[in-house]
Amino acid sequence: MNKHFNSQELKGVSVITTGRNDSEQHTIIGDILVCKAAWEVKWPVLTSREYADSFYARIIPQQGIILILCSDNEDELPEDFEDILTALTDNKSWNRKTKFIVIIQNIFGNKTLDLARNLFEFMWENSRIINVVAIVYTVGIIFEENIFCISNKNKQTFLETYTWFPYRDGNCKEVINIVSMGKYFIQNYTYHSEINIFPYKIPDNFMGCTMTVLPYGLPPYQITTETIGSSGNVIYEESGIPFQFLKLFADKFNITLLIQKPIQDLDISEGLTLINNIKKGTADFTVGTIVLLPMTEFFIHTTIPILYDTVKLLSPCPTPIPRVERVISIFTSEVWISIGMVIISASMVLWFLSRKETNSQHIRLSSFRKLSQCLQNTWASLFGVSVSEMPTSSRVRCFFMIYICFCIALNTVFQAYFTTFLIEPGYGKGVETLVEVNNIGMGIGYTYIMVQMAFQADYNVSAYKRQVECENLAKCMERTMFEGDIVTITLKHFAYYQAIANGIQDTSRVVCFLDEIIFSAYFVIGTHKGSPIMYDLNKIINEHMEMGLIKKFSSLSIHSIKLKPIRETENVEEYFVFSIVHLAPVFIILICGCLLSSTVFIFELGIGFCRKKFSRIFLIKYIFN
Repeated sequence: MNKHFNSQELKGVSVITTGRNDSEQHTIIGDILVCKAAWEVKWPVLTSREYADSFYARIIPQQGIILILCSDNEDELPEDFEDILTALTDNKSWNRKTKFIVIIQNIFGNKTLDLARNLFEFMWENSRIINVVAIVYTVGIIFEENIFCISNKNKQTFLETYTWFPYRDGNCKEVINIVSMGKYFIQNYTYHSEINIFPYKIPDNFMGCTMTVLPYGLPPYQITTETIGSSGNVIYEESGIPFQFLKLFADKFNITLLIQKPIQDLDISEGLTLINNIKKGTADFTVGTIVLLPMTEFFIHTTIPILYDTVKLLSPCPTPIPRVERVISIFTSEVWISIGMVIISASMVLWFLSRKETNSQHIRLSSFRKLSQCLQNTWASLFGVSVSEMPTSSRVRCFFMIYICFCIALNTVFQAYFTTFLIEPGYGKGVETLVEVNNIGMGIGYTYIMVQMAFQADYNVSAYKRQVECENLAKCMERTMFEGDIVTITLKHFAYYQAIANGIQDTSRVVCFLDEIIFSAYFVIGTHKGSPIMYDLNKIINEHMEMGLIKKFSSLSIHSIKLKPIRETENVEEYFVFSIVHLAPVFIILICGCLLSSTVFIFELGIGFCRKKFSRIFLIKYIFN
């Protein structure tokens, strides 16, 4: 204890006894150890002979723990031993570097190696504890045999010390590398201080031992592809961003990674399956959508954060406005009405000025003597067409020049917007707030797991009037992107990935979010609780993240998706061929002007014909009278 437990931090040693409380030998060993430790060590010694959870909940981080085990069955450990380990390791203040000295009472005097193996297997499978030394306490009885009887000669007590080394000689699963550190007889006990009973047990070379990886969740956090091997078996390959860091760790320590069939659904049952696989040891690592949450840390051991993402509401993007429609809507209806009123007003002013100048100066202005002619000239000036005749009066010319300036300004603005909108017609108004979503009757698409996460973040999903449950998150997002009738709670990076996977080159046209962040998420790599290789894995991740490799992995992932999309989707044209069809609004306006002019012309002909006819009738009547 004095040598291998660091006494400088003064954190204490726990002496915990478990097993048969009515064993006299068991009690004596515990009492002697507690008294001896209290006198010899320089830090507090905590003891417990009651197995209430309250004691283990109050326990502080320990430098060392001494367990005294005793069981009636030589092949089994005490029944409450699992409860003790669970209470210790589940505590928030649990120190994974804690060293264990476990004293096992060997009642029957045999199978000491099996007792040590059972202990190591149990502590490895449940808590991945490797800093443990097993001391098997055996009382051997030596008998003397002669021709008359078998008599008891004496008792001899001895201690056998064992430890074990994981990840040695390519072994990553089984507890087989058990090493005996000595057998000591109490009668002639000698302790060799140079023996290190707690050596560093993580090798630099794992000799190619195989560790399994279980991908979980959504891309791009996990991207798993299937290939058929030469023997017809299915081979899974992983290329997600978290797995790239795990691969760097495996390459450095010579570890073979075996990819299992991925779990791609985010629901409660699949999450429990993932946790059970990690706890049972059928999967050594899990990568993908592993979010760093207090609940996650309770079941598995996680690395430092690798990716950061936010959960937002994916909303339908504003749709492009058709070019012909956009050209017509260059001016609002109010502006078009104002332009018509200006044309009529200018025609009336020109007509009155022309009549006044004619009466006063006896100048005949043939092109402006009628209202229809004034309308015709103002209409022609608006479209940049020559008038029939220039006005001769100074007043009429001044007013007509002002009107010409107005037409030039109006045409300049119209042509500028006309050219711009033919190139980029613009977009309509998108959805920005929850109020707008409810006002237009748009619903919210959800999956069960995303709603649960939203509830944990105090986000009120029930505020939406219409709720649509989707088969999976990808279906919800595709409906939002391409149909635009719902909003969806989703991860930001997953939305961009899904758009690219559907063949969308410009994701800004289909991926739009509301500004509100529901909650933030950090993605990690998960493994069994208490895994001893987590320190080296975190070191590799931290070093390579500082190098900026995460940006490289992200760009490579996006590039591979673009090369092999899930399906081809018709993209919005980046350019178009300008043709006569795009000038349709201009021709429509010209046709309307021609029809209006023709109508006025026919009306004038009709009035002139009627006036001539009535004039002849009156003339005939006058002659006959």
